Amino acid sequence: MFIRNLNLKNFRNYRDLEIDLVPGVTVFYGGNGQGKSNLLEAIYLLSLTKSYRTNRDREVMKLEESEEARYTRVDGVFYTKSDKKTTVRIDLSVTAEGPSFDPEKWSLTKRITVNGLARRALNVVGTVRSVLFTAEDIDFVVGSPVVRRRFLDVLLSQINRTYLRALQGYQKILLQRNHLLRLIADGHANLQELEFWDGELASTGALIMGQRIVALSELSSFAQQAYRDIVKDSE
Repeated sequence: MFIRNLNLKNFRNYRDLEIDLVPGVTVFYGGNGQGKSNLLEAIYLLSLTKSYRTNRDREVMKLEESEEARYTRVDGVFYTKSDKKTTVRIDLSVTAEGPSFDPEKWSLTKRITVNGLARRALNVVGTVRSVLFTAEDIDFVVGSPVVRRRFLDVLLSQINRTYLRALQGYQKILLQRNHLLRLIADGHANLQELEFWDGELASTGALIMGQRIVALSELSSFAQQAYRDIVKDSE
């Protein structure tokens, strides 16, 4: 699958941009702060429905006081090798609450469509698959384990909808369990109530760990071959 067209409206430093692309290697070059990374971020957003640089959608919006600059649109047209077309569009809009210009206090609405039909984020992930590589990816080796877990989560979520659901479920269970632990500590809940959430956490976590182990096993063979190609017979 490759991207044929990218259309941005009030996204990061782009007020209005439309570019056409062709299959093969595309190189964006320019000075620092010109928006090269923002283009990659926009494509990633269409693939994963969220940015790789922030967890807050409003941070990608180019917000100004004028009414027409209080929304953001990211629109991409993708084609498979068999020439099947897929259009993914994400619209973000904010509604002012009060007379002051303070976007932090405004309510945000996010709408995602695939080929013109509204979709939940859960059902969009994997429609357009992408692999992002940045300079910070050296943290795979030298960084904390959370970086490597996030890499596997992004990879598996795009190719396995069951994994994505389990991951989201695990995060919700963890929040509920942590909330219960605080109640227990304050004397407002019973310790036996943990049994249910411990069971849910264990079963969901086992599914996630199992899928990660399978993925690592498959990636290992590719990594070994890549290493052999690099060092040849020197090691």
